[in-house]
Parts: sequence; C-alpha cells; structure tokens
Amino acid sequence: DWSVDTCTVTPLEDQRGVQVEFAGSLPAVDAQTTVRYTLFGNGEAVVKMSYAPNNPKAVKTFKAPMRIGLRAMMPKTLDQVRYYGRGPEETYSGRTFEPLGIFETTVDGLWHDYPRPQENGARSDTRWVSFTDQNGAGILFGGEPTFMFGAKFYDRETIRNSAYAFEMTRSDRIFLNIDYGQMGVGGITSWKDIPHVAYRLKNQPTGYYFRMAPLSEKQNAERRLQSRPIGKASVEAVSAVPTRMKIAQGQVSSGR
Repeated sequence: DWSVDTCTVTPLEDQRGVQVEFAGSLPAVDAQTTVRYTLFGNGEAVVKMSYAPNNPKAVKTFKAPMRIGLRAMMPKTLDQVRYYGRGPEETYSGRTFEPLGIFETTVDGLWHDYPRPQENGARSDTRWVSFTDQNGAGILFGGEPTFMFGAKFYDRETIRNSAYAFEMTRSDRIFLNIDYGQMGVGGITSWKDIPHVAYRLKNQPTGYYFRMAPLSEKQNAERRLQSRPIGKASVEAVSAVPTRMKIAQGQVSSGR
C-alpha cells in the first residue's frame, strides 16, 4: 500500500489554479511515488503520477509491477461510457487485436465474464473516455497522449476472494482505474507462463499524465475537447502538457 509522507500546495503564478502534490513510499517494492494535481478554476485538472525505485541497481530483487496507475471511485449513476481507444472488446498488452475507434457502452458492458472472477475489461491505447449519467452529465478523462482504463461495480478484494461470479456482491459505487499500463496476460504456451518481456512493465522510473474535465448535460466529450485552452502560465505550470486534448476522429460503435 501507498504511504503518504508529504503534501504540498502551491498556487500557480497566474493565479488561475493551484497545484496539490502528494509524495509517498511503497515499502513493498522499495519505491517512491508522487501524484500531482494541477487544479484550474474552470473545473479542469491535470494529474501527473510518477514512480521510481529507491535503488535502481536492486530492482531485480522485486517482481515487475503488474499495474502502474491510479484508482478512484465514482457514483454509480455515471455508468454510461464513451471512449476513443481500442474496442469494443477488452485489450491488454500483447492482446491489442481490437481496432481503434469511438465506442459507446456501459460499465456493465465493459465487464468480461470468466469462469473464475479476475481482472478483466480493460481498454488500452485510450485517447479519452467519458463517464456520464443518463442525462449526459459527468466527467471526461483525456490522455496525454494515451492511457489504459477499466471500470467495474466490484472492488479488487471482492473479485479476488470470489470463486464464482454469483458470489460477488455488487457495489453501489464504480471502481475506476486510469493506468499507465498493465502487465500482459501471458498464456502463450501455458496459463502458468508469464508474459514475454515486451509485454511486462519494467521496475524503473515511470510517469504519465492525464486530464480531467467536467461534462454538462449539453456538452459531450468532443465539444469539451474543443473548449478554449487554459492560460499560458497555467499550461507552463504543468510541465509542457499540451494546452488541450486533441479531438479524436472516428466512428461511433456500440459495446457489449
């Protein structure tokens, strides 16, 4: 688990926002991690996550990370999903067979049922994803440039401790992952085999960005992506993150 050591709050020079940075340690893998939120007055936020082993020469004593990313919880009403990435089926490193496009589904539609509950339903190479209610209001996540995401009505402990899907208790919240990436699924010659080296995450300094923005009932993802960029000084404060997310062109398809 992540142990937070410090929290710093710094106003941006142009007074258009504030940075809140959490720095902490991951004792299980002898590493440090930092999460920085740059918050703006228009409701947008840029999130930067950084991971670094304390002793790069000793990383071989630890297993490669299975996932590098951030978790969050959302209200159950934000179950309408629209994203630009690979789909409509799940994709993982080494299993990116699905085409790129804009897809519409639900949180339940992201779920892929296996004989035994396990990690499932991730979507890779994602440019943006929106989670909204039935009226279209919600939240937009934009990659800088891409990320991997997954969303479920079941937390990790419920999935891990259940032998069958019918044993799981559905939550009244959505559990969201916005990830830098996950280790591939393996299974080339046997399900006991680990993924090829190309599909494993490396235990080395890693970081990624993504942007968050609110969506109103009359403002879908594409319209929000076209909105006026934030101020120049604010953009410089987030360390050369692009001033706005690019519009993704593609055809809309329906998920399962």
